[in-house]
Amino acid sequence: ELVMNAGSVTGARKVSGTNRGAVTVKGKDATFTLNDGTITDNHREDGAQFGAANVALTDGATMVMNGGEISKGQTRYSPYAYGEAGGIGIFNGAHLTVNGGKITDNTGWAGNINVSHWLNESSVKPGDDTTDTRSTLEINDGEISNGSAAFGGGGINIFGNAQVTMNGGNITGNRAPNG
Repeated sequence: ELVMNAGSVTGARKVSGTNRGAVTVKGKDATFTLNDGTITDNHREDGAQFGAANVALTDGATMVMNGGEISKGQTRYSPYAYGEAGGIGIFNGAHLTVNGGKITDNTGWAGNINVSHWLNESSVKPGDDTTDTRSTLEINDGEISNGSAAFGGGGINIFGNAQVTMNGGNITGNRAPNG
């Protein structure tokens, strides 16, 4: 468990590895609560895929964002940098709840947030229940702004076995060629 109430995580360069970020939260029992502080100006390595510059959540991990800022994360700005998110990547059945704070100015294949879980056709058949492995995002408040995506979802990219619920908050000023 990580609870961040102040401070910053900044300046990571050449972050690499699948489902990795400057802050990586992995596993069903892993939790990260951001109450205040900043995670900003972190960069992924060129050629990396399926990761996040600032925060990566994977394999059932949970994050709750009550405040603070996640900003200026950069991945390769290319439609071929598959699955890369500048801000937050929610992979393989991970979960993010945004109750406040600001996710802004992130750049990559997906800009601010990528919610995804690519299902393997050899292990999932038509009609199978995939709810347990679904990546989810719930937005109750906060701001998702000024993200820039080379593929889709300057604000939020939803890909594969993924679900987003928006109850409040603002999504503004994001750019992407798709969505």
